Amino acid sequence: MPALSMDWPDFPPPGAADAEEMRLRWADYLDDRGLHDWAELIRLQLTLAHLPVEQSPPCEWLEREAELNLRLGQQWLEELADLLTAPPQFRYGLPESVAVEARVFVRRAPDLLARLPIRRLRLIEPNAVWKSLWNCRWLERIAELDLCGAELAQCDLTPLFRSPYLHSLQVLDLSFNQLEDKALLPCRRGGALPRLRCLALNDNRLTDRTVALLADSPCRKHLEELDLSRNEITAEGIRTLVAHCWPQLHQVRLSGTPLGDHGLALLADSSLFLRMAQRHGCLELQGQAQHPLSPAGIEALVQAEAAAHLRVVHLGQQGLGDDGLVTLLGSDRWPRLRRLYLPRNRITDQAIIRLRPFWPHWLAQLSSLDLAHNRLTSFGVGLLTAALPADKPGAALDTTGNLHHSLPRPGDRATADPHAPQHRGRDLQTLRQQIAYPHRRRS
Repeated sequence: MPALSMDWPDFPPPGAADAEEMRLRWADYLDDRGLHDWAELIRLQLTLAHLPVEQSPPCEWLEREAELNLRLGQQWLEELADLLTAPPQFRYGLPESVAVEARVFVRRAPDLLARLPIRRLRLIEPNAVWKSLWNCRWLERIAELDLCGAELAQCDLTPLFRSPYLHSLQVLDLSFNQLEDKALLPCRRGGALPRLRCLALNDNRLTDRTVALLADSPCRKHLEELDLSRNEITAEGIRTLVAHCWPQLHQVRLSGTPLGDHGLALLADSSLFLRMAQRHGCLELQGQAQHPLSPAGIEALVQAEAAAHLRVVHLGQQGLGDDGLVTLLGSDRWPRLRRLYLPRNRITDQAIIRLRPFWPHWLAQLSSLDLAHNRLTSFGVGLLTAALPADKPGAALDTTGNLHHSLPRPGDRATADPHAPQHRGRDLQTLRQQIAYPHRRRS
């Protein structure tokens, strides 16, 4: 059981010069006190943090992390049930992320902060004490504030942005709040949140106007990460984004936005996108079914200077189709690409056939290729499998949810040549039978 009365060292924030060394020394100290699970979690989370972006963590590591996090968090919750509403989350080995009712925080913040090394605070029902909350001086100890899903659509955010006790705040999460553009008008005030570096606005009702508001606000000069995913950000918003200077910005998330081919082309051609690729090597741009990308948009991405730096690309549900996949992989413009995720893109066997000369190259270069929930049959999957390199494992293929998974019947023997004509014909016959007689059992 953790010793809740312990005197916490002054841990430096993650990323600081001596942050990791101090946590490892703390793990040794915990081992000496018999708290082996906690020591293991510290070392495991630090190891996971060091994995390169193109390398998938081993499943057993993630399962062990989740097990330790849950077990230790539950122990802390039992001891602090009068303060916490959920188990604390361990980050880099410390229970520094907590969820607390806003009323409780206003009344008992000193007790809470004395017993846990809190950096991230999730407030539950903040609108119940909205005005008094932002006059609580203990907020100055908080580096990350989570207001996700707090039902803030009817709240005036002015007290939040003008609070005198948020001068140390670095991360603000306002996601899933049904916010509209006008809610962010107070952020244009000079001096608001002077150290804010990460702003999450995903899953709201924001439009291109919000991009213009942020570009005209003081936070533009120090913002490093911005999440606008699943808002109505179009090509016009992307034009505003890339036209302004964001000196520190190196991560913008735009998944689920209707930016379209033109918006993608504007982003791909920008210095901001090049900085993002050089810093993270990752592009996550999942789409909307109503706003698919065409080969023209994919071509702009392929030809961008940033493509040479990307190691992970996620273009799920972008409606690429066969032409889009051929445009994406019909060249060698991705020298560092290691993980490619293309689920739900209406890709068929025709694209696999058209790219047949390129598969030996790509399946040797990639460590992971996700083609789940497309329209491949066992014929197309067979072509991919045949192209896997013989001298090394090659890519980990994910083809779950394709047509070929509904085709085999119990007791069928594998055909020696999975893409032989007779095998393909049997697949199509079985598929027609399943569609025509979905409830008939076959012997």
